[in-house]
Amino acid sequence: MKRTAHSCVLILLASYLAGFSLVNPSAAQESDGISLQALQLEGEIDIDLDGRILEEFWSSAVPITDFTQQEPVEGGEPSEKTEVRVVFNQDNLYIGVIIYDDPEGILAYQRERDAMLTTDDRFMWILDTFMDGRTGYFFEINAAGLMGDGILRSSGSSWGGGRFGGGSSGGGTNKAWDGIWEARTALRPDGWSAEIRIPFRTLNFDPDSDTWGINFQRTIRRRNEEILWRGWKRTEGLRRPIYAGRLTGLSNLSQGLGLEARPSTIVGWRRIPT
Repeated sequence: MKRTAHSCVLILLASYLAGFSLVNPSAAQESDGISLQALQLEGEIDIDLDGRILEEFWSSAVPITDFTQQEPVEGGEPSEKTEVRVVFNQDNLYIGVIIYDDPEGILAYQRERDAMLTTDDRFMWILDTFMDGRTGYFFEINAAGLMGDGILRSSGSSWGGGRFGGGSSGGGTNKAWDGIWEARTALRPDGWSAEIRIPFRTLNFDPDSDTWGINFQRTIRRRNEEILWRGWKRTEGLRRPIYAGRLTGLSNLSQGLGLEARPSTIVGWRRIPT
């Protein structure tokens, strides 16, 4: 009788652990094989950071376009197309974005760094440089070239003594961090575009890993539409790195130091002639 009771306990325990693995966020990340291959730039390439996506190498980089609505229709098709490409050299990560839209509908009011973009169209992304699913870097821009950034950590991860510097405990975004990076935007007849340069020296990362977590989100403000590459469910989201996709192919990167810069103000934005 005791042996039977003991066996029942073991069966119940095994069932409990099996059920836990189904909802464990870490397991969810391991099962998500969606990735974006970063294109490595060879040799000395002159990059004019003007937001226009005109350099020849951009056409060699495979774009991602498979975004999904989070709002207003969870799981719905986006009303507008978005293309994102990622390339890199030894010193910098480059992101090229084409935001297809009606130019007359683009909203871009804010100009000061880290301003709230509740009134604006915007493009956001995160980098989980240690692939831990809990911490990372947050970036955002609007069509006028405003830049915002911060450090992410999930609930239960502490700022203090970690890879990303000190502060309070709990989950959220530490907007006090101002990384050294650049973004240039340009209006197009079919929307707007952006070129982004992020020096590796402004990031902390594992130099032995060729894969980072990455995710992207776009806001179409006039429709209150939010679309994401991965983690589009309302229970997930951009600021939860556990649901990010993977950026692969990174190698021979100059080691980051987590350097910061002083905030700046946007003075204007450029338009691509029709």
